[in-house]
Amino acid sequence: MSDKITYPFSWLAGQQAEPEKVIQDLGIEMMSHRSDLLGQAERHPDQRDTLVSQANLLEKYAIITTVIAYQMAPDKWDPRSCAGLLDLAQKHIISVPEWMTCTK
Repeated sequence: MSDKITYPFSWLAGQQAEPEKVIQDLGIEMMSHRSDLLGQAERHPDQRDTLVSQANLLEKYAIITTVIAYQMAPDKWDPRSCAGLLDLAQKHIISVPEWMTCTK
């Protein structure tokens, strides 16, 4: 893809990049917030279940956006470096295209 879109979030807000890059960065941003929630769960045991549940949802949505980003830019896909992504997709019962499960 050659058209660029504007980041609507985070410290990158206002900058432009390819859509697949913006989507992938959204997934990275979600995983960062997931880590924050898990840290809060450690500090607030009374809210642990709720915070861990929210963290798991962020992880699921991050994996979904990352899978979408790789489908938009399949040349960026590396099955060896992305094996963890496939494991998380399986954990959350997220479908991935067959070509993503093949090794090079």
